[in-house]
Amino acid sequence: MDGSDPPVNENQDYALRFEDLTVDDDLPLLDRIVRYCRSGIALQRLVHVKMLAETAETVGTKATLSTLVPILNSLVTDQESVIRQHLASQLLPLSIVSMVRNVGVGQKHSVADMLEDKTLPKIYDSEGYKVVTNVIVSHLQTLVMDPDVDVRRSASDTLAGLSLQIRKDDVGTVILPIPLKLSQSQSGNNNNQTAKVKKTREPHQQPTPEEGLTEELRITAANLLAELGGAAENESISRELVTDLILPAVLALCRDPGFRVRRSAAQALPRVLGGTSVDDARNKILPAFTALSKDEVYRVRKSTGECLVDMSRSMMILLKTNDLSNINELRRQALIPIAENLLADANKFVRHGMMQFLGPFLASFYPFVYSALKTILPGTSESDGSNHSGIVAQFFPHASSMVSRLNSSAAATTSAPTPTLSSIAKPETSLSNELYHTLPPFVHSARASSISLKSVVAHRRKDPPDPEDIQAVLGKLMDHFTGLAKVSTGDDNTDAEMRVYCAYSYPAVVLLLGPENWEGRLKDCFKTLLNPNFRSEEKTEPAIPPLPVKRCLASSLHTVAHVLGPEITATDIMPIFRHHFLNDTDESVRLNMIRNFPTLASLLEGPLRNQYMLQWCETVRGKRYLEQ
Repeated sequence: MDGSDPPVNENQDYALRFEDLTVDDDLPLLDRIVRYCRSGIALQRLVHVKMLAETAETVGTKATLSTLVPILNSLVTDQESVIRQHLASQLLPLSIVSMVRNVGVGQKHSVADMLEDKTLPKIYDSEGYKVVTNVIVSHLQTLVMDPDVDVRRSASDTLAGLSLQIRKDDVGTVILPIPLKLSQSQSGNNNNQTAKVKKTREPHQQPTPEEGLTEELRITAANLLAELGGAAENESISRELVTDLILPAVLALCRDPGFRVRRSAAQALPRVLGGTSVDDARNKILPAFTALSKDEVYRVRKSTGECLVDMSRSMMILLKTNDLSNINELRRQALIPIAENLLADANKFVRHGMMQFLGPFLASFYPFVYSALKTILPGTSESDGSNHSGIVAQFFPHASSMVSRLNSSAAATTSAPTPTLSSIAKPETSLSNELYHTLPPFVHSARASSISLKSVVAHRRKDPPDPEDIQAVLGKLMDHFTGLAKVSTGDDNTDAEMRVYCAYSYPAVVLLLGPENWEGRLKDCFKTLLNPNFRSEEKTEPAIPPLPVKRCLASSLHTVAHVLGPEITATDIMPIFRHHFLNDTDESVRLNMIRNFPTLASLLEGPLRNQYMLQWCETVRGKRYLEQ
């Protein structure tokens, strides 16, 4: 070797020496990044590609434009897909530094600030803005059409993020043409006859490689259009763009020959809906969604069931500018029949998928309130993990996310299903402070939980659910939900899983229906979850529920109690606390009872509280301690 850098991205035909693998840390930062991003060794390129964003923020706008942007050309076509994937993820922060002067080391804001708060003022650099909207966007267009799915996904995320950072008026001309072009990607002949032929292809038949890639590009387009459409809900992009360009493209993808594309379009519809109008929802989006719920391919139908929660909440986003009663009526008339049909679908995967999301769907009828958590429960997060703009968690995570780690003992003992305050005012007197600090941490947490739950109950009294929504849920879907507690599909694992879903969503359904609907099906459902043989004519001996069900109910018993109120808690909930949970053989269940007892006790009158206090102490300290 003559000591010069090897050609970029070319295979090595010489034996690598130790000095070839080492990095010269004495080089200035920019020189090091430039040299090793052009290295012939993939690992060196990967390591330094991951440093692009950090380096750009350190060196500032001018150095980024003059030194870092020129090396992107070779990296966009790098032979290693993992390098292209990480490059795509680095381009958003690099773009922000390139076009915004007041970002970076020594500047007023950091890149993280800009990404977190889209409303921060931006001082655009004219040259950098042109480079981003022309050169870097062109690189992203190449990456979003990459054969590798991870590269496409990373590039899509960057494009969606970039749309929130450039000028609002430029989104339609700079970003949007990319997914619109992708949505029209076709292999071979584009005429209607070809589309008809493709439509007849059976779902199990594999598409040709060319068809597969263009189909993947249309799926990418659906996902990116959904991200852009969701941004309109917060006015981050123009609603006119959604109505005039994004929505028609998504509706066209709903009729795509490829079932995977139609499935992606079904997932995009609720995210686009928040940026449209009630008329668009009534005349375009809901009819398309209903048609997809009856699609000939069961995977598409199953997907609509999984999207019902998001569709329901997205309709509530329209409340900012529209009449509540009309939207509630439209939601009931359109979505509840879809749920009923999917629950009766001929395909078991469709039925089971709808069962899984039935509880969250019912909970979505609880009134949607902007910034509800921040207003009522300070210090809590509104994120539900869906990345859907405007579709946020309400008071219980049961309403927006499904079971993930309920089979884990650690999760059952550390994950409370109720939001808690991040800080609580402490007593002022020195003696009270001393006593306060001697209490175990779970008591402080219990007090915070009690305050939070009382705030939730007060909110429900002030802004109750729509009575017609309640009646529709009780009349058409409640039997399906309570049936999950004793479902019998012929598969024991599926039955146990459905009971967990029922238990997980149960507190949110109780919040929707309220204490006035406790007697009857709601109460029987709870007892059936605890004892699968409850009211069984054939079996009289109590049956043991699946352990995840028991853990879930134990961790949310105090939540249900607060929603139901002191009277029902004293007569119905506390006996369950004593007989089913307090002395359970499972450690996670007992720990949850110990942790949540102060919250439960706060609902009880003195004499009854003292009675349960003794039993609780017996569990905590043991019988021998009390006998001494």
